Amino acid sequence: MRKAKDIIGLPVVTIDTGKQVGTVKDMRIGSDWQLKAIVLESKTWFTEGRTVSSEHIAALGTDAVTVQSEEAVMQDDYVQARPLAGGSGKLFGLPVLKTNGERLGVIEDVYFGRNLEIPVVGFELSEGFVTDLQEGRKTLAIPEHAKLGEDAIVVPTDCITEAESLRISE
Repeated sequence: MRKAKDIIGLPVVTIDTGKQVGTVKDMRIGSDWQLKAIVLESKTWFTEGRTVSSEHIAALGTDAVTVQSEEAVMQDDYVQARPLAGGSGKLFGLPVLKTNGERLGVIEDVYFGRNLEIPVVGFELSEGFVTDLQEGRKTLAIPEHAKLGEDAIVVPTDCITEAESLRISE
C-alpha cells in the first residue's frame, strides 16, 4: 500500500525518453474512490495547471511516477474529481462521520492499493495534535457504503478503526 503524501512531491518521468515532465503536486479522486489524475506543479505562476489522467500512468513507484510519453501531460480538466491536498473541496482535513453522528476524525492521508485499478483503500485519521501524540493516528479501511459528501465523509456505524495499522488484503 502507498500513502498519497509519499507520492506527492515525486518526479514524473516519461518511459519513452526518460525526461522529467513535472513533479506531483496533488492527486484527484472520483466519487467512486478511484484515482482519476495526478496534478503537476506549475512551472511558472502564470501557466495553467497540468494533469496526467490515471489511464496514462504506468506506475506509482517509490522514487518516481512513470508515464508512457510526454503526450500524457494535458491541461487540468479534472475539475469534477476532488483534490486531495489543495484547492476547493480537498479531502485532507475533511471530517469522517458515522451515520449515528459520531466523528471519527479528519483525513490526514489516504492509502492506495498496489496497482492503479484498486481505488483508495483507506484513510489515516487524526483526532488532533495531542491525541495523535498520545494515541497515534487511526486508520480506517473504506467501508463498502462510504459516501464522499461535500462537507464530510459518511461511513456506516459499524465500521472499525485501527489505532495501529491498516489491515487490508492487497
